[in-house]
Amino acid sequence: MKKINILKAIIDFIWIIAVPIGAPLTFIFVIFILFQGEVNIDFDILGIGLNLNSFFARLLIALLGINLILMFYSLHIFRNVLGYFKKLKIFDDYVIVSFNKIGKLLIISGTSTLIIGFIGGLYFKSEVSISLGFHPYLLVIGLGFFFQILSEIFKISKHQKQENDLTI
Repeated sequence: MKKINILKAIIDFIWIIAVPIGAPLTFIFVIFILFQGEVNIDFDILGIGLNLNSFFARLLIALLGINLILMFYSLHIFRNVLGYFKKLKIFDDYVIVSFNKIGKLLIISGTSTLIIGFIGGLYFKSEVSISLGFHPYLLVIGLGFFFQILSEIFKISKHQKQENDLTI
């Protein structure tokens, strides 16, 4: 039980630091990028130099902001799941559905970020770049699949537990 408390404390700390600062700034920045007139700001995101005078650059940055908000939301769901674990409601339907939802959100976020990086590099740098090394968003996609597998394992375990309770 100590490990759950430690994990919950770490996730709560990340939540307290990231959400009040990161989520509103991301939301305001995305709105500013989409609806502001000409802006002469240069960004280097995902290894791509972007100038915000282009609509396509603004669209890519807005999509990256949306992906970040999806990750904040998955962190929020994970915090709730840890609360259920602390209450010893491990096989609750909410936990199973939440793990599946977290997995889907992480897969969507990681995949779309990789696609945005690929398309942005193709459009702005006029080069196709495929690296065989480690990319952090591949880890996000892997975590997404892990959470979906965990959801299936919990679903099977809950079914086994219910059948075991019925036997004498």
